[in-house]
Amino acid sequence: MKEMKLFHNLNRMKFKKFLKKYITPIILFAFFLIPFVGIAINDWLGWDIGNIYTLGLPLKDFFSVWITVFGVIGLIINISINNNRLVNQQQQINLQSKSERNNRFQKAIELLGNLHESARIGGIQSLFHLGMEYPAEFKELVFNVLCSHIRTSTNNPTYKNIYSNKPSNEIITLINILFKKREKNEFSFKEFKADLNGSYLQGLELRNAEINNANLEHVNFNSSSFYKTDFINSKFNRNDFSSSKLQKCDFSSSILSNVNLTFTHCNKVNFNDSFIEQTRVSGSQYSSSFIGTNILNCHIGMTELYQCKLLGTNISGGTTFFKSLFEETQIHSSLLENLKIWNCVIKSTLFDGSYLRNVCFKGCGIQSSSIRSGGFYKIGIPTINKFYADKTQIITSLQNKRCSLYPPMITYGTLTKEIIDSFDNERGHAIPTDVNLLQNQTESKVSDFETGKIDNTLTLDVVKRIKEAEKKCGGWRQNRN
Repeated sequence: MKEMKLFHNLNRMKFKKFLKKYITPIILFAFFLIPFVGIAINDWLGWDIGNIYTLGLPLKDFFSVWITVFGVIGLIINISINNNRLVNQQQQINLQSKSERNNRFQKAIELLGNLHESARIGGIQSLFHLGMEYPAEFKELVFNVLCSHIRTSTNNPTYKNIYSNKPSNEIITLINILFKKREKNEFSFKEFKADLNGSYLQGLELRNAEINNANLEHVNFNSSSFYKTDFINSKFNRNDFSSSKLQKCDFSSSILSNVNLTFTHCNKVNFNDSFIEQTRVSGSQYSSSFIGTNILNCHIGMTELYQCKLLGTNISGGTTFFKSLFEETQIHSSLLENLKIWNCVIKSTLFDGSYLRNVCFKGCGIQSSSIRSGGFYKIGIPTINKFYADKTQIITSLQNKRCSLYPPMITYGTLTKEIIDSFDNERGHAIPTDVNLLQNQTESKVSDFETGKIDNTLTLDVVKRIKEAEKKCGGWRQNRN
């Protein structure tokens, strides 16, 4: 009984499927037979129903029109059926092609886990070509898979031991595919954001590349070399760039936090609009250097510059140094303009031949440093609050007499004898006044200043020297405005 019921259900389903497929041709064929049925009724059965079925036309003319109309209809139906057949065939081909692409992707993924490096490189190339051939379907997926492969492969302790000096051929191939310029100076995956968090890329050499909008936190770039490589709008945290060389690179609009730049050489590197915090820049005997580097509109906080050299560097555009350390640092032939150096410690640092304009040292401790500048304009000693200078020299070597060091307006601080001597010269126009001066300046200590042990009275000798220098310059109060 159940078998009969199942049989009837199957027949019913087949009949419904048949009707759904052929209902239109059946109806049209039945409509086509109407005139022939009318003829049969008139001639064969002897019933006189008139010429209704011919629509009042002569029989010969009617059949000519009738056959022509249904011939056209049949042709349209045939074209439609063929088109449907072609669409179905194309769908089958697409499904087959998609299945083949998925198989290619699956096999390439399997190759990434192969024990042999050559097989893994083959899998990388296969994924890359798959992404280029079918970008809408695979490009972003391939990019994320390859970035993930860099992270997982390089974090292996065995890999780090073997490739401590230079990345493997597999990783170099991946980096080149993902980030280097290819034909027609185009980047294959520039529209995507890379995530290389925690990757071990020590000793990497990269030229003409873009790693923009990337997450590069905890990446080890120790002893690496970058030429014309952009890291625009990227994020760095606890990175190691020590002993690396960066030439014509761009870190604009990036965040650099806890980055190690020890023994690093930067040549014509841009840090414009970047946020730099808790970063160490140092090197034994000035082996860490910034040459022709642009640091514009940056916020640099709690950063250490120790035994490094800045040569021909542009530090301007509203850049702020905050709670940072300059120690045994040389700043040669550089432009310091519209710059804020607040609450910093400047120790044994040399500003040599640099141009300083609208620079404000606020709350800074300057010790055993020297400023030998080719030009001052509204330079930082003016408008300083809570400033102290111990054994510090400011030596003006102005090339243009119109460019003058404005009188300092120190509201709370001390100046040593060496500073007064540097102000009191024929070429300079800077006259310190309303400043607390010390009798035994060279012997006083910063700690004495901070604890308030220093006498705040002006000596008669210093007052006399100030008045004499003021006469030479024609009166600084008149020239100031």
